[in-house]
Amino acid sequence: MKSSNYISLRKNAEKILKNSFPRKGKENFNELTSEKLKKLLHELEIHQIELEMTNDELKRTADELETSRTRYFELYEFAPVGYVTINEEGGILESTPRRIINFTF
Repeated sequence: MKSSNYISLRKNAEKILKNSFPRKGKENFNELTSEKLKKLLHELEIHQIELEMTNDELKRTADELETSRTRYFELYEFAPVGYVTINEEGGILESTPRRIINFTF
């Protein structure tokens, strides 16, 4: 079963395609020769593989980001001391829930 996101994406793509024809400078599909159709199919297959490779890379990156986020969450939230993130002027941007006492620069 396909996800609702895929179905929605598909419907939007079909709508865009429908509204973009006839495109100026493009051949009518009925006028395509067998050779042109084979070339077009080849280009579509290559594009599909490129999209699948891009999707795989995005999934890997998302997994790496989740791992990093979990690591830093555990480091900062469960540390026995308080941590702060400061800006260039020394102002506190963020801090952990631990109470920070006598914090000076």
